[in-house]
Amino acid sequence: VGLNKPYNLTTDVYSWAMIMWYILALEPPFGFYTQDMILDRVFQRKSRPAIFKAWPTEISSLMQRAWSHNISKRPGFDEVCSVLRQELYDGGSTVAGSSIGGD
Repeated sequence: VGLNKPYNLTTDVYSWAMIMWYILALEPPFGFYTQDMILDRVFQRKSRPAIFKAWPTEISSLMQRAWSHNISKRPGFDEVCSVLRQELYDGGSTVAGSSIGGD
C-alpha cells in the first residue's frame, strides 16, 4: 500500500503483526520515525521492529513471518488464529508470565 503497488489480504496480515507488536511493546512501532523515515527505512530498506526475548517464541515467530517483505511467506489469518488460540490455551502460562514492553 505504501509503495502504491497492488495489495491483497497479506497487507492485513502485515498490519496485524504491527498491531500485535504495539500491544506487546506498549509503544507504536516506528513511533519516532518521520514520514520520510518510514518511506526510506520501512518501505525501501525493509526495516522491521525489534523482537524482545521476553515475548513468547511462537508469537514472535508468527509476527516476523507476518511482516515478511516477501508476501508469499506471510501466513494466512487461519494460521494466525490457530497459533494465537494454541498460545492462549496451551501456552497460557508462557504468555501470562511474559514481560510486557520488552523488559
